[in-house]
Amino acid sequence: MEEAIRGREKSIVVPDKTGAFNDLFGMALVGRTVDLETLVDFDKLLRIAKLSVANLQYLGGLSLLISFPDAESARKFMDAKKVWGPWFSKLDFWSGQTLPLERVAWLKLCGIPLHLLDPVVLGLIGDSFGKLLHVPKLHEEDLDLSMVRVGVLVGNPGRIKKMVTMRWKDKAFRIWVEEDSDVWIPDSVDKDVDSDGVDILSPEVSPVDDSGSGSGEMEGLQSSEFEVPAEETPINVGSGSQTCMSPRRVEREKVMMCPVGWVPRWWGQEVMGNLRWG
Repeated sequence: MEEAIRGREKSIVVPDKTGAFNDLFGMALVGRTVDLETLVDFDKLLRIAKLSVANLQYLGGLSLLISFPDAESARKFMDAKKVWGPWFSKLDFWSGQTLPLERVAWLKLCGIPLHLLDPVVLGLIGDSFGKLLHVPKLHEEDLDLSMVRVGVLVGNPGRIKKMVTMRWKDKAFRIWVEEDSDVWIPDSVDKDVDSDGVDILSPEVSPVDDSGSGSGEMEGLQSSEFEVPAEETPINVGSGSQTCMSPRRVEREKVMMCPVGWVPRWWGQEVMGNLRWG
């Protein structure tokens, strides 16, 4: 099947001299955020830290292109690792390098039995398709339990549309998984989202306030008003002001197993408290 797909692919040759966004060399950074929460609220984090950039652009997956008005501003931001360290797993100057293909896929899950409708199960299903990014917190007062969405990080362009066989004790359930077709971009770069926005600088203004320090470090970093969200207290994407709202090839059926002895948490039994995803 894979060979048949390759046989239908088109092939083109790009001229060697082609180079897009060359004017941003030395003036822009490419960063991969540590999680989905940081990506969605990156503009808020900049405002809290009293930092300004020239532009924010989404590159897919967890990656952003951060542009500055000049090379010096970009360098000062890069040097301040104690600021961006908790935000990015990787941050580099943009120099025309090839970036990996990554995208956030929002998967609609249909057919999960009510007695198994638990974040643990949702995570197991999502994790079978990619790196788990977001699992909703279900509440008894939710009006629609017929379908739930989970967010995963995937490395292929094809839309997901598959049937999953889920086994629990001596029973098997068929779960329909289909990727939401809407195009999703994080609220931090979405101009349609009601937000104060990221400060845009004129070329002669630096994003780092050096007044009184002369060290090139970002002012206010040691102030009590600026605290980078810790891993144990992440921004709640599912219920915060910037909610991760979600935006297909059928392949072989996936089969997954619920953990042996697993029961929903509302049954009052201890269940997989130490389970970790990704």
